Amino acid sequence: MSWPEALLSIERDGPVWQPAPPSRQRPLPSGDAPPLRRRPLPGGDAQCVSGVPLDADGLASAPCRAMEGPPEGACPAERGKRPRPARVRRTNGGQPLLAAIPPRCPSGWAGLRLRRCIAPQPSCGPSARQTARANAKQVPRDGGRRQAPAAGHKLLPLSGRRGIGTGIVAVCGLVAALLALPAAASSVSHRTAFVNGIGCHIVQVNLNSPKVKVTPIVALGFPGSVEPMQWICKRTQPTAAVTGTFFSKATKLPVGDIVIDGRLAYFGGMGSVIAITPDNRVVFERVPYGRHQDWGAFETVLGSGPTLVTGGEVALAPRHEGFSDSHVLGRASRNAVGLTPANKLLLVATRELVGLWELARVMKGLGCIEAINLDGGTSTSMYYRGKMVVKPGRWLVNLLGVYENVPAQSRTCKCELPTEREAIYRWRAARASEAYLRAMEPLAKGELEEAVRLLDEATRLDSLNASYQVRLAGVLAQQQKVEAASGALSRAGEILLAKRLYKEAASRLQEALDYNPSNRLAQVTLPRVYRKLGMGSRAEIAEYHLRMNELEDNLIAAHPALMREMSTEAYELAGVQVTKTGKRGPRLSGQIGERAYVDPVLGLRLELPPGWEFVARDDASALLMRHRFRAYLGHLRGVSVPESIELDKLVELYYGGSFQRELYKFPIHGAGLRGGKWATEMVSMGGPIYCDTLFTRSAGYLWILSLTTGEELREQARQDFDSIIKGLTFFGG
Repeated sequence: MSWPEALLSIERDGPVWQPAPPSRQRPLPSGDAPPLRRRPLPGGDAQCVSGVPLDADGLASAPCRAMEGPPEGACPAERGKRPRPARVRRTNGGQPLLAAIPPRCPSGWAGLRLRRCIAPQPSCGPSARQTARANAKQVPRDGGRRQAPAAGHKLLPLSGRRGIGTGIVAVCGLVAALLALPAAASSVSHRTAFVNGIGCHIVQVNLNSPKVKVTPIVALGFPGSVEPMQWICKRTQPTAAVTGTFFSKATKLPVGDIVIDGRLAYFGGMGSVIAITPDNRVVFERVPYGRHQDWGAFETVLGSGPTLVTGGEVALAPRHEGFSDSHVLGRASRNAVGLTPANKLLLVATRELVGLWELARVMKGLGCIEAINLDGGTSTSMYYRGKMVVKPGRWLVNLLGVYENVPAQSRTCKCELPTEREAIYRWRAARASEAYLRAMEPLAKGELEEAVRLLDEATRLDSLNASYQVRLAGVLAQQQKVEAASGALSRAGEILLAKRLYKEAASRLQEALDYNPSNRLAQVTLPRVYRKLGMGSRAEIAEYHLRMNELEDNLIAAHPALMREMSTEAYELAGVQVTKTGKRGPRLSGQIGERAYVDPVLGLRLELPPGWEFVARDDASALLMRHRFRAYLGHLRGVSVPESIELDKLVELYYGGSFQRELYKFPIHGAGLRGGKWATEMVSMGGPIYCDTLFTRSAGYLWILSLTTGEELREQARQDFDSIIKGLTFFGG
């Protein structure tokens, strides 16, 4: 049996083509060819291949006549051309049909849609159901009116692989469009981009949506504690988050102001802030160093800095804002936040090492009219919809988080009308109670992590309920998280003090100090409670201990781990490999008298002025001194450093990460000392703290002599410090 050669007829708009005359018919090719077979279909319908009837075995039994070329007025590129030969394909049901080879039409004419039989036989064509479906689906190009087939001709549906492929593409496109709808409609989105050649991760927040909320998120035990970012995000469940403000490596206290839900959570008093109202109006401004600001109109405040962009232009003045730290001024990976004219907030993170000027140009290139720098370096991070986009290299103190679908009833600040404030508080208190009750079930099952999450949610919703804080502290204590438990108890004591429940407040605060004696919030609040209870003498003692603890915590040299880190960095700069713990400093094992220390091994002598005394400590690598009647504190330590590193670079390493503002410096020569004196200040919860530090070299060590005090005693302390410097001498070889 020979293969029939069938030509495909094409149904186009306009007149229906007529069969070709016999003179233009082409004979079938001769020769044997594999028979064309089909699988029988149900229904008993006779089958054909484009007008060629099939016998009982599915073989073509009669030739198909030729077909005229495209009519005049059809596709201009196809006029006068004969149609291309057809290919035989089978559909999924086994019916063999001729699949059209679309003409190459440069004019884009899309008339090719359906096939028809040229010379239909009585039993030729598809079934009645197939024909009805094909006629119903035919969509002509004549303005939407359906065009009926010519008499005696039937329309066959496009089938075969080309039709299946087109359908798959259409379905895939529809699915992709549906999947893209939530992202397009979302108020929070993430993208990556190269700006000025710097690769950035960008989270865009549409602040025009009233259901979007941007707020600081703090670690458990805040202030003065750190927590892994993964834990913070798992507990608080934001949509997106980046690292917030800087924090001191010595005290773990943040640098700038932090306001959460209209409540001042921490006073930092430096840098620049982003402040957001409950209706998502944003303000960026610089903060005068050490001065309290009125944030009553804002729901969210996060102080960081320095300012990068103001009024659409780069505006950098980091030292004016109190930033002299090399970790801020140098090149590092970065986080930043900015605002566009369309009220879109951009949270930006980059792993590349860039300076502040480059970061400012990136924010301007992204279209920001206002922008500030956030904590970066090892702290650089970004979280988006359950994934760590950029993972930080250390534990963090705070984040800047974004939430979606936040009810309007939960948005608050201190400027609402009394009736509105009461309604907001009732709503939040009801939601907090629900979270607290839900926490009881996982707590009973021993699922402490889930219980902590729900109890923490309750404390954030109702910041005036001390019982939630106490219950949270109990669960944290079960997890052996004593710093976090101490923080919850100190917040409970603060709430009880505001409610004038002084005895209960004193009990909770003392319990917090039992868990963590360095809890700064408890140390600040307890003297106030004692005074309310009429216990003036105990209040004075507590205030003195508070001040001395603050002074010691802000002495960088009083932290051995920071000194080992400094030593390691110095040797790495010199190209010397050392262990991670660094080289240990000298051991001060000399003789301590009433007001003098003598060490013949190190060739060191230190004499104190009247009123001073040495404090016995377990740390044999340092000397601690204090004034017997005033809140002065002195400290001496030696650090192993390479001789090749200059003194200014060592001082830069010393102050790195402390965020102390440099006031002045001057060199010191004579009396066997060669070095310099630096004066710095810092903002603390108990008030400003001033520190004078002498740096001098001797016997391969960098000796650091520090004296620190509060603002009220600063002038008197200078005279004593000059006397202590004169009492420091080195002798021997």
